[in-house]
Amino acid sequence: MPKKAIGLVVVLLLVVVSTQASAYSVVSGRGFWDKSGYFGGNIGFIGTGKIRIDGTRANTQPGFTFGAEFDFRWFDRIYWGVSADVHRLYVRDTGQYFLDLCLNIKRLYFGRSSRVGFRPGIGVGFGHLTHFRDIESSIYLMTRVTLEVIFFSETKVGWLVEIGFLAAPVGGNHELSITYGPVPMFRIGAMF
Repeated sequence: MPKKAIGLVVVLLLVVVSTQASAYSVVSGRGFWDKSGYFGGNIGFIGTGKIRIDGTRANTQPGFTFGAEFDFRWFDRIYWGVSADVHRLYVRDTGQYFLDLCLNIKRLYFGRSSRVGFRPGIGVGFGHLTHFRDIESSIYLMTRVTLEVIFFSETKVGWLVEIGFLAAPVGGNHELSITYGPVPMFRIGAMF
């Protein structure tokens, strides 16, 4: 994915987030914690980890990550949702883009009576790593474990801090078996 495309995706994500923020009325009668769903965007960093290519281990260097998510209320404080993220990995001194599409389940704690909510969650999905060096592009089973700390503000926006781990325990292409992680992840963002 070219650098220009990444920049355009980031700008598009920011425009969508700001549009959603301005469209939600500050004087709405519904509370932030009572909404039936949320849209969010976040940006941050992933830490170092290991990638295994046919049994040979290589270290990855820290990179950036950004994405968007849609969460829908399933039960009282349980949410399901989808997320689309792009992670920038550095493998063998070559920067790679890792697409991560996950189905997530999250549980909200302490959100109804305070301005801070905690949402631990798990996710499973599909990953795609672009071609690098002599290795063709590859696909993966993605897994993640996260904790979102959500800070509600008077503008009806939830500011969030997300920490967690992501991994690709199974994957590769028609020639090689490749696994990745787990790696730590730290992101900040907003939800509406």
